[in-house]
Amino acid sequence: MFLARGVGAGLLVGILGGIGVSLIVRLIFFPYLLAVLIVGLGYLVGETISLSTNRKRGMRLKLAAGVSMFLGYSLITFITGGMTFNIVNLLAGGIGFYLAISKF
Repeated sequence: MFLARGVGAGLLVGILGGIGVSLIVRLIFFPYLLAVLIVGLGYLVGETISLSTNRKRGMRLKLAAGVSMFLGYSLITFITGGMTFNIVNLLAGGIGFYLAISKF
């Protein structure tokens, strides 16, 4: 039951967060805003899954967090037209992934 809640919450935050970040970046152009929002999305995905599972830990939850972050990052890349392909945003993606999975 905890795994289902964690996966559902993670996917929801990953998808909605990816779309939200993309829309914010399209409306407000600031050079490093995308990098900051990607890191924030990673933290938000990890924290949401952790809270929805009552702070449980395990490899499956880590996988759910990684998949959710990957889905959010992929949506950001698709919607923004590849704006994530520079070293700062790729590094932010790595930090975001780390923050998402480090709670488990």
